[in-house]
Amino acid sequence: MNSKLLATTLVMGVAATLNIGTASAQQAPAPAAPQDKGMTPEQMAAAKNVPATLEDPAGNYQLVAVIEGADANRKLTQNLQVVGAQRQRLLALTQQFDRLPADAFSQRELVAAEILKIRKTLEQNLRFMAQAYSYSLQLNYRLVPHAATLLAVTEEADGKPKTEVVHEFKDAEGYEKFQKMRDDYLIQTVTEAKEAAAAAGTEPAAPAVEGTEPGVIADESAPATPDAPPFEPSAGLKAKGAELVSLFHYDPMKNYQVNLEKTALYARPAGR
Repeated sequence: MNSKLLATTLVMGVAATLNIGTASAQQAPAPAAPQDKGMTPEQMAAAKNVPATLEDPAGNYQLVAVIEGADANRKLTQNLQVVGAQRQRLLALTQQFDRLPADAFSQRELVAAEILKIRKTLEQNLRFMAQAYSYSLQLNYRLVPHAATLLAVTEEADGKPKTEVVHEFKDAEGYEKFQKMRDDYLIQTVTEAKEAAAAAGTEPAAPAVEGTEPGVIADESAPATPDAPPFEPSAGLKAKGAELVSLFHYDPMKNYQVNLEKTALYARPAGR
């Protein structure tokens, strides 16, 4: 069994619940009005058949938008990736600028120009996100899938990818169950692969992480991991794989992607 195969078996837009907000230094506002103007969270929840709030010990989340359709959800995921990549790039450049010697005038000028360029683009993108999804950096978010399809990805004779629907998720509970089972399987696989590699004295080095250029949609595929020597999975790991196949037609040794078709976006003030 190869850990690289397992790490790339599923192309996913988002996790079952994804924290996508970061607190700012300012006091966080209450969540913005729902995306459908004139509707309260409760009215939107009733109309879209989703919960109005998500209970959380650290503070409940309030419904702000319901995104329907595979294309609309794909665009939301890509937009979140772009904003996240731009924020990371801006932070990295700011740290680089602070480390430059005071007399490195040319370098400081180049870095400063890049910072201003990215900041301007990020501000434009954040205005769009606020209008389209009530998105704010002063809020923390959770994105909950309520309908999705699981597609097997294969390669045709001409080398072109081919997808086939193997399972449909009809509610958030079913998708969350799949996510948890898959994560448990992958975590145990990584653990057993590391143990086998350590026993063989061939522990692989960590892979290099490539940055994402500002404005470029991040690749949704899982990052590649280094090859590990084959190992014999435990009986428990085999049982988990068999259960995934039985319940969801998901074979951890093959490639898949998930198309989100209906998601609910929730928000709460950051810092709670």
